[in-house]
Amino acid sequence: MSLSTSEAAVSEDLPTVRVITAQRMEGTLDTAKANEAVDLFTKHGVLLLKDAFEPALLQDAHQEFMARHGIGVMLKSLGGGVGVGHQRIMIGIELSGIFSSPDLFASPIVMQLMRALLGPDLQIGSFTAVVSRPGARDQKFHKDHPPVPEGEIDVPYGITLMVPLIPLDAVNGATCFVKGSQLSTMEEAEAMPRQIPTVALGSCYMMDYRLAHYGLANRSPNLRPVLSIVHQREGFKDQVNFNGIVPVNVPEEARGDFDPEHLRLLGQTA
Repeated sequence: MSLSTSEAAVSEDLPTVRVITAQRMEGTLDTAKANEAVDLFTKHGVLLLKDAFEPALLQDAHQEFMARHGIGVMLKSLGGGVGVGHQRIMIGIELSGIFSSPDLFASPIVMQLMRALLGPDLQIGSFTAVVSRPGARDQKFHKDHPPVPEGEIDVPYGITLMVPLIPLDAVNGATCFVKGSQLSTMEEAEAMPRQIPTVALGSCYMMDYRLAHYGLANRSPNLRPVLSIVHQREGFKDQVNFNGIVPVNVPEEARGDFDPEHLRLLGQTA
């Protein structure tokens, strides 16, 4: 039986790297900081990147998200999304408007780290949002994907970048992590300490596909949207999580506006 958050050992002690403004503007981490980030992620399976995005960009993304989906996700039809827990919906995001900005879907600093961890030929396997409604209960303790067919391997085959469009805290539904659980069974993860960080607007976190975690209840009066961008190693494809939605939705008429390398990254053709 899963321990409740109140019964488990909980802290905010999440591996963290802060991106300074100059590095964000240049689009690259210095070698020492990039190596630190890769080492922390490899050891713990999760990494909080503080100040990785310009907050104004995410404010604009939140505004556009709410204009597109805010009413729909409150309907029983789920606004074209799929249920992923109590009052929790996953929605495929069309890469148009602000969501077609490479600063959002292919942040240079994020891609620097993802290539170091997944190889130069990685792809973005999905670009979605996970939204919890007011009153959503704690999500089930889980890992995002079962072992790959060749069995558990000691390197990540998928990494989810979670980009909150509003600040996250214990009231509106931060994520509870079990750092180091990417190489543990679920039974082992149950007994390990948990981490619940607050995440300011502009910060994000990277999470190994094999990490045990769950989203906390949304006790606020507002929708809690978080972009979920899965980066995957060459040869891996998620066959589990995206039934019922288009995992990467680049409008046909807009593909000519994308850089060819970005289309490759998104698994699309011109």
